[in-house]
Order: sequence, then C-alpha cells, then structure tokens
Amino acid sequence: MPIHIRAVIFDYGNVLVPMPPPSAFEKLVDTAGIPSSSFLESLWRHRLEYDRGALDSPSYWQKIARENGTEFTDGQIHKLIETDLALWIHPTPSMLAWVRGLRESGRKTAILSNMPREFSRYLRSNTDWLNDFDHKVFSGEMGIVKPDPEIYFACLQGLAVNPEEALFIDDVAVNVKAAKVIGINSIRFESIAQLCADVQPFGLSVPLVDNGATSFIAPA
Repeated sequence: MPIHIRAVIFDYGNVLVPMPPPSAFEKLVDTAGIPSSSFLESLWRHRLEYDRGALDSPSYWQKIARENGTEFTDGQIHKLIETDLALWIHPTPSMLAWVRGLRESGRKTAILSNMPREFSRYLRSNTDWLNDFDHKVFSGEMGIVKPDPEIYFACLQGLAVNPEEALFIDDVAVNVKAAKVIGINSIRFESIAQLCADVQPFGLSVPLVDNGATSFIAPA
C-alpha cells in the first residue's frame, strides 16, 4: 500500500541552510579572542540550552566567555550575535524550489528546528521565503528542543496531519529516530543527492533537483 504524504517537515540548519565550513567560524573566533578549539567546544556545548531558550543571547555568549576565563564587552556580544546569525540565513535555492513545488502540488510544508528565539524572531521579520512554509515550529519559542516528542506533536498539530501522513527530514540521527518512534516517516539528510534518492519511495511526484548550488555564502 503506497504511503500518502500530506506534509513535509524540514529541519533548518544543515538541511534547508548548508552547514557553514570551519573557516566560516573564524570571524566569531577573532571577535571572541579565545583560542579556536576552546571557543568552538564551548559554543557547541551550550548550544542546546540556547536553542531551548534557557539562555538568551547575552547569557549564552557570556557563559562561553566565563568558561574560558574572560568576559565579553557589550560590543563583542553584539558582534558575536550578528556574526552567528549571518552564518545561518542563506537557504539552498534548490531546497526552497522543492518546498514551493511541494506546496503547489497540494502538500503542506513546515520547518521544525532547534533554534534560539532571537534567530527565529529575525527570520519571521526579515525573510519572505519563510512564507513558503505553512507552519513553523522553533524550539526557542516553545522552550522544548528535538528530540522531545512534544515538539514533533506540536508540528503535526499545526499542520493538522497524522504522523503517518508526514515526512520529516533532519540531519541529526537522534532527531530522526525520535520522529520514527512516534510514527513519522523520516529521512536523515546527508546531501541533496542522497535526499533525491531517498525520497523516491514516498511518491511525492515533485522532483528535487541537485544542481550543485549548496555552497555556503559567507557573511559580509
């Protein structure tokens, strides 16, 4: 019996938006004035707290600073916030084109992302392409992060679909596994070429085109 997909749910970072290369974080490192390895370890160690909204932006950056024996000025924090945001605001054109095609075919689309509320607030206010998604669920606004089942159910409820009617795409294995546990069809994203192949069994009838335009756009 064929799977009938009524909605496609996308993770944001490293799915809709390409993962920045290591070199893209150099501006953050320079602003922080902390050795790169120590700074990046702290940045990722506390990221889920930031995504959950347990830390606001100044608290997040000061926690990183204090963990490394220093304290950031207000000017440093402002620059770190701006630079960090700029790493994550350029979606891959072929992915957006696919999203639009899915909607034109009558399917619903959604973003389900672990994202600080300051980031989601910026996207909601400054990006027209966000309107290509019928529903948006951001962890910082809810105070819950993937892989908590509650955030998946909130997305399904907003789309008014059952778990088996949805397809979820995420690059993190534990997030994909959690979606599968509650009955959502799920694919772990590794590349657009891989996704092109892995969506075939779902009969979406809207081709995803791998045109190679997935390169990171460096912030000015």
